[in-house]
Amino acid sequence: MSILKQIQESMKKNNVHYYIIPTNDYHQSEYVADFFKLREFVSGFNGSAGTLVIEQERAGLWTDSRYFLQAETQLPKEITLHKLGSDESSDFPAYITENIKAGQAIGFDAKCISTSLGKHLLGIAEKKNAKILLDVYFADELWKERQTLPKNTAYFLNDDITGENISSKIKYITDVMKEHKCHYTALTKLDDIAYLLNMRGTDVTYNPVFYSYVSIEFREDFNNYTVKLYIDDEKLQEDTKKYLSKNNIQILPYEKIYDEIKFIKNKNMLLDESALNFMLYTNIDDTNSIVDILSPITSKKAVKNDTELKNAIYYHKIDAVAVIKLIHYVKTNIKKIDMSEISVSDKLEEFRRQCDKCVDLSFDTISGYKDHGAIVHYSATEETNYKLEPKSILLLDSGAQYLGATTDITRSISLGTPTDTEKFDFTTVLKGHLALSNAVFPENTTGSQLDTIAKEPIWRENLNFFHGTGHGVGAFLNVHEGPMRISGAYNNVGFKRGMVVSNEPGLYRAGHHGIRIENLVYTEFDKETEFGKFLKFIDLTLVPIDLDLVDVDLLNSQEKLWLNNYHKRVFDEISPFIEDKELKEFLKQQTRQI
Repeated sequence: MSILKQIQESMKKNNVHYYIIPTNDYHQSEYVADFFKLREFVSGFNGSAGTLVIEQERAGLWTDSRYFLQAETQLPKEITLHKLGSDESSDFPAYITENIKAGQAIGFDAKCISTSLGKHLLGIAEKKNAKILLDVYFADELWKERQTLPKNTAYFLNDDITGENISSKIKYITDVMKEHKCHYTALTKLDDIAYLLNMRGTDVTYNPVFYSYVSIEFREDFNNYTVKLYIDDEKLQEDTKKYLSKNNIQILPYEKIYDEIKFIKNKNMLLDESALNFMLYTNIDDTNSIVDILSPITSKKAVKNDTELKNAIYYHKIDAVAVIKLIHYVKTNIKKIDMSEISVSDKLEEFRRQCDKCVDLSFDTISGYKDHGAIVHYSATEETNYKLEPKSILLLDSGAQYLGATTDITRSISLGTPTDTEKFDFTTVLKGHLALSNAVFPENTTGSQLDTIAKEPIWRENLNFFHGTGHGVGAFLNVHEGPMRISGAYNNVGFKRGMVVSNEPGLYRAGHHGIRIENLVYTEFDKETEFGKFLKFIDLTLVPIDLDLVDVDLLNSQEKLWLNNYHKRVFDEISPFIEDKELKEFLKQQTRQI
């Protein structure tokens, strides 16, 4: 009997009608440790976003456009794919609302559900005269070879990497607590905690974070407060314990917060319900009042300080050398040696790790050749691994974690003589990329406003793409970082100087090829006038854009000027880091003026 069937049998026995298995861990993370990959265990789908909803006689998985093709390949026929954002599919809470009957039950592990979602599901149940169950673990009980929660070593960073000490960051959040007259807060997002404490870890692959919680509690007079870190003791070496003690951080067991939060009474609590798990929320005493706002640390860490920007600028140059080496390797060897999607990905990692400050990759490299490039978040396996040939396009989306910066870059690389369609598609995407790169906009303009700037040149050709145009990126932290983003979905977070975001329009023709051009950029002041402060984007990523794929006749004079200026900057700033004469000559050719 399949895992799915066994779960459905348990649901029938226990009178559970909707069993929700999200992607999340206890901290609502996008990327999670292997211990939390229950959805993948049950469904076979391993994308980083998606929710599985199992009913007694059927099951469905909800995911976004990045994963449509992947999910169609990986899901068994018993699980229906629901395409978020398409006309024919609503989200899974709406689906449950439409189908649930009085007396039925919705079950899930409340630690893996956000408070915002948990309250929404509770509202659905109350409206439909149904009920919710917070502790349903049918999938957990069947996963006999499940890994344990990671207990890897966490470590602290020096101020020359972070640019701000722990005391200053704690003062920032306590000042926000005073402003809102709140005596208690709990930080639950792993990257928020790592940022606040100037610490990093290796509990989640590619994300330098560690499983933990932090609480801060004021006394009634707001003069004194206590900071507690809830973490498995074995994660901390003696020097880290001394560092925490020196900064007056108390250390308690990881799970202890669930008990301790029960004893907070008659307090105003500053909490981010989008990040707080629902089990913690249900443990809060009713005498407390909750001020639900976006975590102040999430907003603060999105604006990089001068040290973080300086590190980003430097390590993007180091990263550029590795990517240029890879492009040279592929283009010069395409007719000489056997190469594949996986071997090229491995070679790029090898080039990156030649820098001793490269800690890890920042995500699993997307190496998609020909039609695999049209699978937005494709992941090559031994079974799907294409051999590269001297034709078509290789889409390579990759990044690294350096001791001070996080990189993310996509290049579409021509491996032969491109077709007219390939050049047209690439140049159209390039025009969208250049439009956003050239944008000048008022401070506090939102990402949903900026999104149309990148998409207009693509829409003009009656083409489109359905993933976000840009996401925030951490400073030696998560490669996807909020709260800002550039996408058609509404977002009310305004851009400020120092924010780092991606610029990555794309175009995907299923069965043929995929194109994406991605640079990381940071926001800088352009000019202040009587109409306010205006911002612009400065490129962090300095890697040639493949001119073999550009149809110059489709570019206007401003676009040609930008491309020429960008490539001159790439050569001027990256060539001093390259000693090999052949590679430097290759870079010169790749950055030629058009």
